[in-house]
Amino acid sequence: MTEIEILERRIADNAEDAESIYQLAVLLEDELIRDPQRQDEDYWNKALTRIRTLLTRAITLDPKHAKAHAHLAHTLSMLLEFEQSGVPGSQSPSAVTAARLRGQEYLLERRLFRRRSTGELIARDRKSGAEWSRFAFPAWWHYDVLRGLDYLRRAKALPDERVAEAIALVASKRDEGGRWPLETQYPGRM
Repeated sequence: MTEIEILERRIADNAEDAESIYQLAVLLEDELIRDPQRQDEDYWNKALTRIRTLLTRAITLDPKHAKAHAHLAHTLSMLLEFEQSGVPGSQSPSAVTAARLRGQEYLLERRLFRRRSTGELIARDRKSGAEWSRFAFPAWWHYDVLRGLDYLRRAKALPDERVAEAIALVASKRDEGGRWPLETQYPGRM
């Protein structure tokens, strides 16, 4: 029995297990990246719809499940790279683009770092403790507001008032010399 099958069975036994739901989404995302033979548009759309549904469900069951936001941002970046890659079918208006835009809207509805249900600020990743308002380079797998804004820039998203607070946060961190000091450094070699 694969790890994915084990998680699916665990979720079937306990539909309220937000951590298992989240872990399944991450495993499916990893499988999607590793399996280039199956990366046609239809496969991407179905897999990403399932991942997004699982991440939404994990956040709904456990609103403090901030890790899901980080993986959504990673998934959106991955989709954007696929669209820009030149792989046949990757540059046309497609199911992949539609899936990415749905995920992008999900992030915008949350203003990049708030809970949709309450508007409450999500200050940090629950597991790693990484603060979403403290910026790092490289960010590695961590999510922060700057990473969300960078995705929107790369996606050439239209201006949207829902990112105003995130932009103001970034602007507020600029020093007198017009630069942004490094606030966090995660372990790892670059």
